[in-house]
Amino acid sequence: MSIFEHIAVSGRLTPSTVEEFLGLQLARRANDAARVREYCAALQHFSLDEVLQAFAEAERSNGDPISTAFFRRLESIIRN
Repeated sequence: MSIFEHIAVSGRLTPSTVEEFLGLQLARRANDAARVREYCAALQHFSLDEVLQAFAEAERSNGDPISTAFFRRLESIIRN
């Protein structure tokens, strides 16, 4: 089941803002439907550049799932 099918069936998220749409796309790309709302929240708390850069770095990371590397990168931004 695709992330869109999952959300349609569960009624969890219907994107109504750009941030929600982008969060949905990031979760889909990371194959991480369970954390859609966390991706949306990241887009509300970080700049678009920070989110996209963190995601690009997460995609290039070796070993860790994209979602793990992505949220770890965002945590490092908070600490700096």
